[in-house]
Amino acid sequence: MARIYPSLGSLQNQLNSPNHGILDTPALNFPFKDNLNPLGTNGSAVFTRSTVGTYINRFGVVTTAAIDAPRFEKFGLLLESPSTNILKYSEDLSQSSVWKYNATYSSIATSGSDSAYLAPDNTTYSYKLLDTGENGIHNIYQDTTFAAPGSQTVYSASIFVKLASNTRTIRFILHTPDGVGHGGMGTEYYSFYADLLDGTIFNEQLSSNVDFTTSFLTPVYGGWYRVNLIARFPGTITGLRFETRLVYETYSGSVGTVYDENYPGTVGNPSAIYLWGAQLESSYYCTSYIKTTTVDVTRGSDNLYINTDNQFNYPTGQNTYIMDFDVLGVRSEDQRHLFSLGGFNYNLMRINTVGHHNAQYNATGYSDSIPIEANTVYRGAVRYDNGDMYLFRNGFRVAEKKNDNPQSNVFPSGRVYIGQNSFATQDLNGHISNFRIYDAALTDDEIRLV
Repeated sequence: MARIYPSLGSLQNQLNSPNHGILDTPALNFPFKDNLNPLGTNGSAVFTRSTVGTYINRFGVVTTAAIDAPRFEKFGLLLESPSTNILKYSEDLSQSSVWKYNATYSSIATSGSDSAYLAPDNTTYSYKLLDTGENGIHNIYQDTTFAAPGSQTVYSASIFVKLASNTRTIRFILHTPDGVGHGGMGTEYYSFYADLLDGTIFNEQLSSNVDFTTSFLTPVYGGWYRVNLIARFPGTITGLRFETRLVYETYSGSVGTVYDENYPGTVGNPSAIYLWGAQLESSYYCTSYIKTTTVDVTRGSDNLYINTDNQFNYPTGQNTYIMDFDVLGVRSEDQRHLFSLGGFNYNLMRINTVGHHNAQYNATGYSDSIPIEANTVYRGAVRYDNGDMYLFRNGFRVAEKKNDNPQSNVFPSGRVYIGQNSFATQDLNGHISNFRIYDAALTDDEIRLV
């Protein structure tokens, strides 16, 4: 997020504003950069999660956090809803349920001490997928089956991939199984090509009944990318196949680069990639990596609230809440809370199901008209001023609402829930940092400065 620096004139206004002094001393201040401690204020943060969870640390390494341990990534504290990886053997390509066609694999056990096999966690080792001498599709895939959901459902697939030799382009496909395998696609699908050298995606394709598609690559440690693929499928499907295909590249002076999936294998000098950490979720987001072996594995939700120590009791009805945030995806099946003082509709700031930044006060809401973007850091603020509400994004007012039934005190007397509501639902699925509460209705200029 670009920082907005004050001009000399606005700085002079700040020095002479009625809230000068308050700007540097918020009533509550939690940076949430690498710990849960407040900065120069009272209050305490309480965090729980019922399972271990992974995150990508500031060096790009996939790291495991213990039960009840918070996960800090480069954009702040990661807060996610529960999710289940329904692909078995997420790190083991040797299993018979992980199908290889015109392809084989090698591992650190067969190749010696080749450090290139080191996985994105910088601890375990990946597998290398290589084409064989046969002509045709060269791929690896895994099928999963489930009861038809009955309504359109979003699925997200992800896998960590790194270049090995002779190819830079890979095709990734999420589709209904075709009943045959070996390169055919089912009637419902979403696919794209990824260039693992420059991190670009091109030639996206989808069937007519598939929508809400999203794809992107996330660079991580050691030259790896996490490939992310999200799509909504019809409610009648009873299974999905997550497939990775090797692509052979040739160049023609008349047409440019030709990408061929159906090619003769390169005996003695195969095309190859490294693979690790396959994941498939019923989710609008590719959430943090969840390791599996013989069964599905579920990661618990991140639960966070701040105890205000009951130290505040300001009956003025004038407060300002500010926090930095991002989200893992724009769309969702439910509201996503940034903060809440309790319940579903009272005194909160959140993101709605289509990505609009909004706020609620006494069950009266208002929204920004422009949706946010995924994986982009924003500074959100809401000002309560004797029943009038004002919403800000990146320092600028984007919405406001007059309320005929003002609440006398909108400063919390107990808990502030962060990243979900007081019922531990409507999770953010994103990052938060720099959470502050001011016991004053800061002016527009002051909100741009803090």
